[in-house]
Amino acid sequence: YPEYAGAVAEAVRNHPGSLGVLTCGNAEGVCIAANKFDGIRAGIGYSIEAARTMRNDDNANIICLPGRIKTQDDPLKIVDAYLATQFSKADRHERRLEQVAKIEETN
Repeated sequence: YPEYAGAVAEAVRNHPGSLGVLTCGNAEGVCIAANKFDGIRAGIGYSIEAARTMRNDDNANIICLPGRIKTQDDPLKIVDAYLATQFSKADRHERRLEQVAKIEETN
């Protein structure tokens, strides 16, 4: 799975504003691999609410879904919610993402 996570992360990074969807057994492996790329904010979509908040609050650009572990909601509805939600651009969220970007720069 690392090569697939890398390919999706690279595509998302090279196309600003694009979003990616990854899956593996528990979603952790692809999430960890994707997050190794600068500018990638991948999260695990275990529910519709998680998908909405990862986009709204954290501007996540990749959602990772588990294949072996049952999610709280239907996986297709989780992806739909993720794709339909926009980043809020609220000051507190922008400030936190700036702090994350500084961590990326120094590590």
